[in-house]
Amino acid sequence: MNPKDLVIKSIYDNLDSILYDNETFKQNLHVIAFGKAAIPMILGVESELGKYISSSIASIPYDVVVPKVSNLKTTFLNGAKNNLPDKNSLETTKKINNFIDNIPENDTVIILISGGGSALLTSPIPGVTLEEKHNITKLVSSYGADIRQLNIVRQSLSTLKGGQLGEKLYPRKVISLILSDIVGDPIQYIASGPTYIDNNIKGESRRIKRYNEAINVLKKLNLFSYISSQTLDAMKMYAYDKNNIENKTNSNDGRIKNYIIGNNMKGLQILRDKLLSIPTDFSIDKVIIVTDSLEKDVNVLGQDYCNIIKKFIEIGDIDLSPIIPKMETFKIKSNQKRIVFLFGGEWVIKLNKNSKNGIGGRNQNLVLEVLNNVINQIEDDKIFLKRSFSFISINTDGFDGPTTAAGAMINYQDILYFLSQKDDKNKDLNNDITIDNIPEYIINKNSFEFWAKYKNGRNHILTGRSNTNFMDISILILENNN
Repeated sequence: MNPKDLVIKSIYDNLDSILYDNETFKQNLHVIAFGKAAIPMILGVESELGKYISSSIASIPYDVVVPKVSNLKTTFLNGAKNNLPDKNSLETTKKINNFIDNIPENDTVIILISGGGSALLTSPIPGVTLEEKHNITKLVSSYGADIRQLNIVRQSLSTLKGGQLGEKLYPRKVISLILSDIVGDPIQYIASGPTYIDNNIKGESRRIKRYNEAINVLKKLNLFSYISSQTLDAMKMYAYDKNNIENKTNSNDGRIKNYIIGNNMKGLQILRDKLLSIPTDFSIDKVIIVTDSLEKDVNVLGQDYCNIIKKFIEIGDIDLSPIIPKMETFKIKSNQKRIVFLFGGEWVIKLNKNSKNGIGGRNQNLVLEVLNNVINQIEDDKIFLKRSFSFISINTDGFDGPTTAAGAMINYQDILYFLSQKDDKNKDLNNDITIDNIPEYIINKNSFEFWAKYKNGRNHILTGRSNTNFMDISILILENNN
């Protein structure tokens, strides 16, 4: 799913009537982009509207290299290492604020938003340092917060998130093109909702609402006591400081248009079409998109996938009810060889609170959980003679957690490899990747090291940065071996 193509399509589908009047361009354009997909989104806008763009700025991930494209008008600035706010993203955001101040009030601003935008648009409230904001973000994330909860807290600590960028741009017209990285596409939470203004709530009340929601999240996660009294006071003071609230921002008066141009379902649909076009030497009879809204802890999800795999391997039934309740059981038809099931969403992983965590990501951990569960629940290695499986899980941005891997994969041959080790004579005493120590890697959240060592990384998926982000995707392939 190329964000550049999605932007170009959206320009023709949604923006013609906004930008043009009888084929004459209405106003000068200015572009602000932030997020993991900022570069391809910028390329899309500049390719179609470049001659109308007066100025453009983009906040991009720290390690991304800007492609050499002639006549680009955009200034690209790197920051947010490991998807956390840092000094570079702070300085970039200051430049974006200055950039906004120089935009004429009658001009139009296009905002390009994608996952990772929260860390790349960093403007702490008065009284909160960048380090404090960084630590709170990391703390909330490590305690199993979902992306909504994380971004609610981020909003309360920011002068731009939660619609405040939209407020700052008043009275300019704003068009936001958004690549969703959250289940359900809630505009108010994607990249912490910088251009989403709730017209039903006045500006002053919006800040108070954000503050109260953040406090509730911190209490729900049992983190309230971990936040310093100085930070809590700063959050409250910012929320209730009427001097910083301007009446003119009490609504967007229709001047802000937000468009979701891509999401997990769109990615799943493109993946389905690609899989069905694979040459006949790896024939796929059917590809089923099961869900694009899966949000579960990887421990639970690993057992769910195991239950599906085990039932299919043993009796041939495909029962997806562990993941989709009340879904009817069915079988692969006798004339079918292979069915692929696609699952999308964002898995959750809870890090160890009182012990050191290893290096990994939710997708690598999920595949390791599936491996461990299947090994423990299948006794007879000859069971795979009739039916077999493969399982893949990846983060679509190419980096699963703070690692260089997108995810991992297994198939029935990996199960056979570890089942053979139940006989001690088949164990390699010089290899620390054995059936006995898989649980240790799971407990220590050290899945990256496991997959890097196992068979010299054969099962690791290394794609590099994809320059997009639409959450996680798992692929389950079930096969008849007749």
